[in-house]
Amino acid sequence: MAVPDLGSWIPNVRRVQNVSESFSTQSPRSFVFDKTNIHVEGLLTVKRLLKQAIVPFWDGQSLKQLLSGGIGAGSQATVASGWNSRDVLAPSPSQSPDVVIKRVRRSGEADAEYQQDLEAVLRELHVLCHSPLRNHRNVIQLLGYGWEDTIASPILIQERAEYGTLPQYLSRFFPFAVDAYTLDSYWMGALAICRDIATGLQALHASDIVHGDVKPENILVCLSEEKRKNQLDRTFFDLGAVKFEGNVDDLVTAKLSDFGLSLFDLENGGGQYQGTQLWNAPEVRRQTPWLSMEDLKKCDIFSYGLVVWASVNKGRYFQPAWMNNQPTDDEAKLQFIDEAEDDFLLQEGLKVIERFSDEPKPLFQKLLRQTLQSKSHLRGSIENIIDIMDEHIR
Repeated sequence: MAVPDLGSWIPNVRRVQNVSESFSTQSPRSFVFDKTNIHVEGLLTVKRLLKQAIVPFWDGQSLKQLLSGGIGAGSQATVASGWNSRDVLAPSPSQSPDVVIKRVRRSGEADAEYQQDLEAVLRELHVLCHSPLRNHRNVIQLLGYGWEDTIASPILIQERAEYGTLPQYLSRFFPFAVDAYTLDSYWMGALAICRDIATGLQALHASDIVHGDVKPENILVCLSEEKRKNQLDRTFFDLGAVKFEGNVDDLVTAKLSDFGLSLFDLENGGGQYQGTQLWNAPEVRRQTPWLSMEDLKKCDIFSYGLVVWASVNKGRYFQPAWMNNQPTDDEAKLQFIDEAEDDFLLQEGLKVIERFSDEPKPLFQKLLRQTLQSKSHLRGSIENIIDIMDEHIR
């Protein structure tokens, strides 16, 4: 399948305004759509971004999609696993696929939800194609792109996380009560993951990009590049057997993903954080309508603090005991948190850390105090947080 000529596919194509023509170490420029022509303008932007970032085009012969179905669905796309048929040796059915395919969920060009999803995919592309992030160790990598056969809609090919999302990784290799983090191997593993996530956020924030939806499901855990080069990605690496002997960074790498709600180069210097309600900062949950870039970064920081907590608590922070262990939904949980006193989450998180052994306890206490303050100006920057971890590692 040849690269589509979008101008021939869609009539009355106009040149898109306010779209970045080049990339630098600064933040990606904003894109503004005429909402009546978002499909036309959006696809032209996709084409331009991918060309500028030199992202490989994959036709039907280059990518074989698994027939077994998808991995899951994000907020803007369905995700299926697939084989990279450029490999000399064809993978056997028992081996893990090495790429994922992201496709816009809806195919109706006039569908308002489809148009919204397309805009979210464009946000993701702006981030993934931004030069300081293009090959960043802690940002999921865009490997290629293609087009749907029946409609001019993009398909993104991304690297596959061998160990899935952070909750999936934790449930497989750290299915323990928090008391288990008295063992060096376990809390050091959590620390390595937390530092990877922070390093990814640091790269975004340095480019004045706010992730906009920091939560465990948007953290992917991959086999480290060193292990991939040794072809250990062809067999599931048994972290349970290794128990993190040596340097944890040599085994796995955590990467940020799903940038459909990201914010950058904001008009008038401000914007609105969306995120996922249970993982949002108090100022987001309380409907603060307009936040500066620095305040938006502090929203990422609060959500990061909840992820740190979740990383040592089997992928979650909310404690059923807070609501007397009664079955409840997210709406009820959110109401409970909103009605709690200021810094309730910080104090509860510190109680969890109290159960740690003496060595990791001060470190994780500092991390939560830097991130989970109800008042945003009391939270540290992502650089402060990395310094805390590095000081402990040294």
